[in-house]
Amino acid sequence: MIICHKHRIVFLHVCKTGGTSIAQAMSRCGEEHGERHGLDVPEFAKDFLTLCVVRNPIDRLVSAYCQRDASRFGGANCQLPARFFFRALQINPRAWEFQPQANYARRCDLVIPFEKLAIDTARAIPCCAGPLPHLNPRARSAPPLRDLVTPEVLNYYAEDITCFESGKWPTR
Repeated sequence: MIICHKHRIVFLHVCKTGGTSIAQAMSRCGEEHGERHGLDVPEFAKDFLTLCVVRNPIDRLVSAYCQRDASRFGGANCQLPARFFFRALQINPRAWEFQPQANYARRCDLVIPFEKLAIDTARAIPCCAGPLPHLNPRARSAPPLRDLVTPEVLNYYAEDITCFESGKWPTR
């Protein structure tokens, strides 16, 4: 998480939603504090504006899958068999990269859709005005969705999928 004392803002970084770009932009007006992907806002910042960015849950999952593949096998073509990825999800579903976005959203005052990242972020975070850097661009060939979107995955991310489709996320 990034805390900007000057503007009284807390940014909760949801993995694979453009958060690295926001964190870099926010570093111009704040400092890093605590766990980057943590959910617990420090007591001194409880009355700050708390926000996060959310993304289509399936796109986010494919992005996480591709990132794990690239980091473990030195490539960026998502060749890791999906069964290995979902084994990791089953072993540690509470790992930060697998956390449902709704867990973050319900701790926030403002939830920004990934598709409106540059516009809404510039409005909410003064030091993020201007173009956000795209820090993790990578040409990837996504795996077939049928390999990723299993009934177990749909069940695990059911709340995220419902929130994304409705455009209504739980907030504090």
